[in-house]
Amino acid sequence: MKVNFIEEKNNLLLGRKEIQFEIEEMNTVPSRSEVCKKISSLKGAEEGLTVIEKIGHYFGRKKITGFAKIYSSKEALQKIEQEHILDRHLPKAERKQKQEQKKAAAATTKKSK
Repeated sequence: MKVNFIEEKNNLLLGRKEIQFEIEEMNTVPSRSEVCKKISSLKGAEEGLTVIEKIGHYFGRKKITGFAKIYSSKEALQKIEQEHILDRHLPKAERKQKQEQKKAAAATTKKSK
């Protein structure tokens, strides 16, 4: 998997780097977590501070384009990013557990009404 960085901006107000990227030379379509790991390692950032906002694969082309954000701190990440975007980056087991907890909490509030 070869990653090309198309554009990179420093957003000092939000405490992050905003990166547009393109992925080539891949055998299979990589998962969001694989792309996140690769970008983090290439940019020398902590994996937990990298968020892939958008990723797209076009039919018939062997390229993937996307948009990633690398935050300077965990606090900035938690303050700015929406919960469903952060949930996308959790491992599958944790994501499933979190969804079950939300369902259980919704069921208890429904019963109490």
